[in-house]
Amino acid sequence: MANPSLQIGNGKFAIKENELLGYSSSGTRFFPIPITMTRATLGSRVNSSGLIEDVELLGSEEVSCGNFECANPDGVWNRGSGWEIENGKATASPATDYLYQDNVYDHTTVKTYKLTYDITVEDGTFKFLILGKTGPSFFGDETTSGTYTIYFTTTGSSGDGRLYIANQGNFDGDVNSVSVKEATIDGLARVDYTDGTASLLVEPQRTNLITYSEDFSQSIYQKFNLTPLPNTIISPDGKTNSTTFTKPTSGVPRLFLLNIYPSTGVYTFSVFIKNIDSDSILLRLDADNNTANCDINLSNNTLVNTGSNIISSNLTEFANGWIRVSVTANITSTALKIDALNMFNSTVGTSVAVWGAQLEQASYPTSYIKTTGSSVTRNQDLYTKTGISDLINSTEGVFFAEFSVFDIATNSKAISLVKSSSPTSNAVILYYNGNRIAFDILNPSGTVSVTTNITNALQLNKVALKYKSGDIALWFNGVEIVTRTNTISLSGLDELQFDFTTGNGLYGKIKQLQVFKTALSDSELATLTT
Repeated sequence: MANPSLQIGNGKFAIKENELLGYSSSGTRFFPIPITMTRATLGSRVNSSGLIEDVELLGSEEVSCGNFECANPDGVWNRGSGWEIENGKATASPATDYLYQDNVYDHTTVKTYKLTYDITVEDGTFKFLILGKTGPSFFGDETTSGTYTIYFTTTGSSGDGRLYIANQGNFDGDVNSVSVKEATIDGLARVDYTDGTASLLVEPQRTNLITYSEDFSQSIYQKFNLTPLPNTIISPDGKTNSTTFTKPTSGVPRLFLLNIYPSTGVYTFSVFIKNIDSDSILLRLDADNNTANCDINLSNNTLVNTGSNIISSNLTEFANGWIRVSVTANITSTALKIDALNMFNSTVGTSVAVWGAQLEQASYPTSYIKTTGSSVTRNQDLYTKTGISDLINSTEGVFFAEFSVFDIATNSKAISLVKSSSPTSNAVILYYNGNRIAFDILNPSGTVSVTTNITNALQLNKVALKYKSGDIALWFNGVEIVTRTNTISLSGLDELQFDFTTGNGLYGKIKQLQVFKTALSDSELATLTT
C-alpha cells in the first residue's frame, strides 16, 4: 500500500504549543506536519494512566523555598504578624498580616501562571493577594484543607511580582507548600485515553454552570441530613480531594443545587461517584415534579431512568472504582432543583464518595471542567492545516478516518479537504448526519454524495472515500458500500479543516486520519478500513 501523504494519530500523537503534529512517512522515516490548533482556554483529558488532568505546558518553579524546608526560609519569605515557619510549613495562628515573597511572577507582560498550594485550615478563610492580575486581586477563599490549583493571568502592568498569602479571612492553619509556574494552556491539543487507547478529543464550547465542582461544603449545595467529609479518598485526578457522604441515622439524606438554570431547555448534569459501601443513588434534574430521575445501581453499575422529561443517561467507568454518571433532561422551569444526590436510595450501605459535578446546557456531557467559585467556559477545539496542496492530489486519492461522534442527534458535522479560495465548489467532505456517515464531493461538475446508514456512530468506525473521475467508492468497516461512476473535476485542494465552513465541526474522537495521493485498490481499501 502507498504511504499516506498526511496522517494523524494511529497511536502516534505528538503535541507542541498551538500545534498538533501530523506526519507523512517514507519507509521507516517520518516527517512532521504541524497542524494549527486553537482553543484559547484550559482543557482536560483522561491520560494514559486513566487519570483526569489539565492539558498544559509548565515553566520552571518561580517560588523559592515553596516547601518551607530550605536552610534559611526567613531569608526568602517575609513574615508578618501571626506567622511562623518551622517543620516544613508556614503556620498562621491566626494571620493578622501577610506572608509574602517578592519577584515571584512577571506582570510587566501578559502571562498565565499556575498557582498550586496545599493547606490545612483550622479556622477562617485562606486567601491570596495577587497584584497586577486580571479579575479580583483577592482569591482563593478556601475554608477546608486540601490541595488547590488556580490559574491567573497578569495584566502587563508594572509591579514587583509580590505573592501575598492570607491576612484577609482570619486564616488559622498551615501552608504546607506553594508553587507558581508559568503555564501555557491555550491551543493545546488533547489526546484522550478514556477507552484505554489514544484518540484526539474534539469538543464544542461548553460551560460548567456549577460554581464549585469539587468543594461540596460550599453553600451552593444545600445539604439535608448530610455532612460532607472533604479530602477523604483519591479522586479521578489522582489527588486526595474527593468528598465522602455518610448515611445519617435518621432523616432522608439529600444534596440540592438550587436555581442554577439560566433558562429553560435541555441540560446535562454529570458527577463522579465511587461506591464505598452503598448499593444505589438517585440523581434528579427535576426534583419538584419528579419527571427526570436516574437510579444508579452501584452494585453492578447499571442505570434505570424514570420520568417524562428525562432524555438519556450514561455511565462511564474510570480507574480505582470511580464512575461518571450523566443525566440529560428537558428543563421546563428555571426554578426547578437539581436533587444531585438523593443518596442511599435503599436500605443497604452507608457511604459514597463524590467529585467533579458539572452542569452543561446541552444534550450530552463533555470532558470535565473544574470550577472554584464561578462558572467556567472551555472553548471549542479547532484544527486546520493550510497550504498543503503538495499533500493532496485533487485528481485522485483516498480520504480515510477512524472516528466516533458524541451526539447522534446533531447533524452535518464534518471534516473536509477544501480549496481555500473556493471551498463550496472544490471540496471532499466527510460528515455525520442523523444515522448516516457520508461523503460529499463538491466540484464544478456538480455534487456527488455517497452515504451509508450505520448502527452506532458513538463507537469508533472506519470509513474511506476513493475519489477519481469515473471511479468513486465508499468503504465502511472493511466493506465496499457504494460506488459511483460520476465525472468529477476537483482542483486546487489545499487545506484540511476539522469543519466545513464555520460552525460545522465534527465533535468526537479521532483515532486516526489519513490522506492518500492515489486511488487505492479494493484490497488495500479493505485492509485500511478493517
